[in-house]
Amino acid sequence: MPPSFKLATLTLAVNAALITPVAAQAADEDLPLVTLPTITVTAETETETADGPVDGIAASTVSSTTGFDESILKSTQSVTVVGQQEVESIGANNLLQALDYSTGISRGLGSDTTTEDFRIRGFKNVSTYKDGHKYSEYYFGGQQELYGIERIEVLKGPGSLLNGALPPGGLINTVSKKPFFDNQYEINAEVGSFSRKQVAADLNHQVNDDIAVRLVGVYRDSDTFVDFVPDDRTFIAPSLTWQASKDTSLTLHADYQRDLTKYVPGFPVEVTLEPSSAGKVPLGRYSGTPNFDEFDHERTTIGYTLDHNISPNLKIQNYLNQTETTLNFPWTYLDDQIGDIDSTIYGRAIIQRNTDTKQTNAGLSAIYNWTLNDRIENVALIGIDYTKGTFNTVDLLSEGSSIDIMNPDYNHNNANNNFSVRPYFYYENTRDEVGLFLQNQITVDDRWVGVLGLRHDKINLDTDYVLESIEDEDGDYNATTGRVGLVYLMDNGIAPYVSMNQSFEAEIGVDRDGNQFEPTEGIQYEAGVRYQPEGSDTLLTGSVFRINQTNVLVDDPENYDFQIQQGEVRSQGVELEAKTKIGNNSNLIAAYAYTDARTVEASPLYPEKEGQRVSNVPFNTLSLWGDYRFANFGMPQLKVGVGVRYKDEALLPYSSTKYPSYTVVDAMASYDWSDNINLALNINNLLDKEYIICGWACDYGEPRNVVGKVTYKW
Repeated sequence: MPPSFKLATLTLAVNAALITPVAAQAADEDLPLVTLPTITVTAETETETADGPVDGIAASTVSSTTGFDESILKSTQSVTVVGQQEVESIGANNLLQALDYSTGISRGLGSDTTTEDFRIRGFKNVSTYKDGHKYSEYYFGGQQELYGIERIEVLKGPGSLLNGALPPGGLINTVSKKPFFDNQYEINAEVGSFSRKQVAADLNHQVNDDIAVRLVGVYRDSDTFVDFVPDDRTFIAPSLTWQASKDTSLTLHADYQRDLTKYVPGFPVEVTLEPSSAGKVPLGRYSGTPNFDEFDHERTTIGYTLDHNISPNLKIQNYLNQTETTLNFPWTYLDDQIGDIDSTIYGRAIIQRNTDTKQTNAGLSAIYNWTLNDRIENVALIGIDYTKGTFNTVDLLSEGSSIDIMNPDYNHNNANNNFSVRPYFYYENTRDEVGLFLQNQITVDDRWVGVLGLRHDKINLDTDYVLESIEDEDGDYNATTGRVGLVYLMDNGIAPYVSMNQSFEAEIGVDRDGNQFEPTEGIQYEAGVRYQPEGSDTLLTGSVFRINQTNVLVDDPENYDFQIQQGEVRSQGVELEAKTKIGNNSNLIAAYAYTDARTVEASPLYPEKEGQRVSNVPFNTLSLWGDYRFANFGMPQLKVGVGVRYKDEALLPYSSTKYPSYTVVDAMASYDWSDNINLALNINNLLDKEYIICGWACDYGEPRNVVGKVTYKW
C-alpha cells in the first residue's frame, strides 16, 4: 500500500529508574549532579489521504465533500468510499460491479460494456468523474479501467459547489493511482469465464529523494456472455511526481485506453418480461449484425497537478488536463415488431456513427487555515475552474434486414445496405463553463463544525447542426448554487450532521415563445449520523434525505413540438451503511436504501403521471458482504468471503409495467502462497440466478462468472 505520512513528535523524559543510580553515584563521590537532557524522538505514523489508498475497509478521509483532505466525520453530506481492499474482495471487474455493495446506487443497464449508467438516490447519472473532472462528454464514453483506480468516492445528493453542472442525485468520482516514494511492484494474470484472459502490472519506483514514477497497464482479451460481443482492452497510465522542495510538488500524468466491444441495446418486454407463446429470448442472444457492429473507442489524457505551500497556513493548487477520444460505432437495433402480437420477427435499423470529443479542464484554488482565537479554527477555500468540451458526431442511417430473434440468421450482412447519401444527424456541440467558488469551514472547540459555501457558474452551450433542415441551438446560462451544513463531533466517534446542498444542469433550447430555458435546479435537505471510533477500521452511517428537482422539461400542451419547464421530481428516502473490521480476521460490509422517487408535477397532457414512480428506481436495495481469514485455525494464508445483493422491483420507462426483484450471491477465496504470491478465485452470481434489468429496453444481468487470478508482489 502506498504510504503517506505525517510527523508525530514524541517527547520522552528520562525516568526515575535511570536517573536515581546516576544521582546516587554523584552523591557518594561528591560529584556535581548531572541533569540529563530531554530526549525528543520524531516518528513517522501512517495517515490516510483522500488521493491515496483507503487504509483498510473503512475510509477515514475524503475530499469530495469539502475540496480538501478532511476527516469523514466532518462531512456534512453523505459519501461512500470504496477502496482497493473492497474491490479485490468482492471481485469487481468494472466500476459498476465495484459499487454493487454501496448504498443508494443501482445500475441502469444489465449487460452493456460501452457506458457507465447509474441511478443515485433516484436520479439518472451517466457522467462519472475521474480525478474531479467529467470522464466523458458523451453518453457512449466507454467504461473506466478499474485497475488504474486507487479509490472511488460517491457523493450523495447535489454537489455543484465544487463540480459545477451536475445531476441532483450525486457524483461518482474515481481517484487515479499516483506515484509515491517507495519501491513497490505488482504483476498479475487472470483467466475466467467467457474466455477471459488478462494481464496487468502496477509498478511504482522511487528514483531518488525527489522523484517517483509509476506505470499501470492492462491488456485484456475476452468475450462476454452475450454472443459475438467481446470485451477487449488496452490501458496504460504512466505518471511522475517531482518533490521540488518540501513546499512544492508537481505530478505529471497520462493515460491511453482502447476498447473493442459492441453495444447491447436489449430486447422488448414481449420477449423478456411478458413472453409470448413463442417463449422468452435466450440468455446471451444478440440482436445485431456480428460482422458489421463494432465499438472501437480510443481515449488519451495528459495533464499535471501542481501543489505549493506559500506558508504553513496557505496552500495553492493548479491543474490542467486535456482529453481526446475517437469512436467508430456502427450498430444495429431492433425496430418495430412484424406480424401479430406473438411474432418474434422484428425490423431493424442500422447506424454508422463516428464521434470525436475533446475536453480541457483547468483550475486554480487556494486553501487558507486561519484562527479567530484558541477556540475557533477556519479553513477557507476559494477557487476558479474552467471546462471546455467539444463533441462532434456524424450518423448515417439505413434500413436493415428483419430478424427472427428466436431463430436468427446472422449470414445476412446489413453492411451491404445502402446508407443515406447525406447524414441524417451531423452536429458539433461545444460547452464552455467557468465557475467561481468560495467556502469556509469553521470548527468551534473541536466540537462544532459548520460549512458555508457559494458558487457562480457561467455556461455557454452551442450546438451547430450541419444539416440545413435543423436549426442551430445556443445559449448562455448563469447559475448560483450553495451549501450549508453543521456537524457535532462527540468524543466517542459519533457525529450527527444536517445540511442543505444545491445543484443545477443547463438545458439547451427554447420554448414556443423563443425564450431560453432556465437551468434545471436541485436542492437536498439531509440529516444523518456517522460513527467512527478513533483508530478503528469501522464506519457506520445513517441518513435521511429529500431532493427536489425543479424546472424539469415536459411536453407543451399548446404545441407538441415544444417543451415547457413545468416538471418537478422528488426523491426521498433512508440509507444505512456499515463497513467494519471485526476482530483481527473478519470484515463486514452492509448497505440498505429505501428510495421513493416520484414525479410531482407533469405535463398537463399527462396528468396521470403525477405521483407516478420514476422508472428503474427500486424502493428497496440491500447488500451484505463478509469475509474471514482462517488465522485462528492455523491457516492465516486462507481467506473466504460471501455476499448477497437484493434489488427490489422497479418500473420500466414510459410504462406502468414492473420488472421483478432479484437476489444474487457472490463468493471469493484467496490463498497467500508465499509472502509474494497470492492466488484468488472470485465468483459473481454464484447460484447462476437469471435476472433482468430494464433501461431503454430489457436485457439480462450477467450469469455466473468465475475469474481466477494470480498476483506477484515484490
